[in-house]
Amino acid sequence: MTNPQVLQPDRLPIGASVGSEEKHIVGHIARRLLPFLALIYGLSLWLPTIIKALGVSDSTAGLLRAVPWLFAAAGLSGVLRHPDKRRETRGHIAVVSGAAGTHLDHAASVS
Repeated sequence: MTNPQVLQPDRLPIGASVGSEEKHIVGHIARRLLPFLALIYGLSLWLPTIIKALGVSDSTAGLLRAVPWLFAAAGLSGVLRHPDKRRETRGHIAVVSGAAGTHLDHAASVS
């Protein structure tokens, strides 16, 4: 026997609204996503200038510019498959975030 107080997701009562929750979720995603997109934009914009300042040729600079994106593609592929197999995401998010912070800190401290 089902509990009449429990609502099924596809059977909301008349007049029920989920709009405020949706707005909260969109704002949360925007606060998390926009800094990440700004980081990617900054990397795409300034990385060629930084590499060129090292005094390498144009072709070498182009190849060096591709290296972070190759690692990102390989890492993303592995990171996305592993939690699906184990059905566990929190640990993966923690490890990836910690690794990103560590590498960002290292990149900022290297001159």
